[in-house]
Amino acid sequence: MAISTGSEIEVGGIKVRIVEIIETRDFAKNRILQVAYQIVDGGYVSHTAHLWVRGEEELRKRIERVVSDYLRVRDFMRSRMMVKTR
Repeated sequence: MAISTGSEIEVGGIKVRIVEIIETRDFAKNRILQVAYQIVDGGYVSHTAHLWVRGEEELRKRIERVVSDYLRVRDFMRSRMMVKTR
């Protein structure tokens, strides 16, 4: 899976849009990716959030976890308090 800005990853019918990827290094010079993403669920688009991962394989696992967590709080996230329209 090659990820890039604008990519969309679908997990269980929920899309996660990659907004930005910044490659950095930690103190030991290991590669770290800072990934900005949004959850897209029908007409709902979440606020932008960030993940820090070491590679694409870890990103996929973290995205799956994000979607799982989102599904548990979906009703609140889509409430009038949190809605952001496209």
